[in-house]
Amino acid sequence: MSTSPWSLPGLPPLPDDGACDHLPGRILPPLQLPAHDGTMLDLAGLRGLTILFVHTLIGRPDRPNPPDWDQIPGAHGSTPQALGYRNLHGTFQREGIAILGLSAQDSEAQLEAATRLDLPFPLLSDTERSFGNALGLPRFTSAGKSLTQRATLILRDTLILTVLYPVPDPAEDAGTALSWLRSHRS
Repeated sequence: MSTSPWSLPGLPPLPDDGACDHLPGRILPPLQLPAHDGTMLDLAGLRGLTILFVHTLIGRPDRPNPPDWDQIPGAHGSTPQALGYRNLHGTFQREGIAILGLSAQDSEAQLEAATRLDLPFPLLSDTERSFGNALGLPRFTSAGKSLTQRATLILRDTLILTVLYPVPDPAEDAGTALSWLRSHRS
């Protein structure tokens, strides 16, 4: 069980329900997704090692979280997850590993978060759920919106090498992904 401050007391730990077991060995769908900076990223064009962390949503200090957010296991934690990747970004760069974040938030919300948190990597918007649908990523519903559950895909080019799921401690996700990559270098 996680001891992270982002795990709320009283919530059960996230179970490994096998919802991402089908992903290792698959190729990313050939989609173009908008990044927070207004560019489009062609997933079919990814080369080298990439960590694609899928998060729920990055909250804003000037807006409340969705209703009942605190009762949904795994909902909280996108900000510390993104900050973890920001804090290790230099290490990832030195090791030749690209970082991408992805959620169902629109590009405007992603831009606000990337600017406020000083994120040095793209945040991709999957508002149409085309990425999540193509890969069969697990979801949950909050305030009538379908959101993708947190998962971290580790890629070589467009091949999914592994998926870290569930992500019990979002603040530690970047370190966990880095450790996995270091232990599986070929």
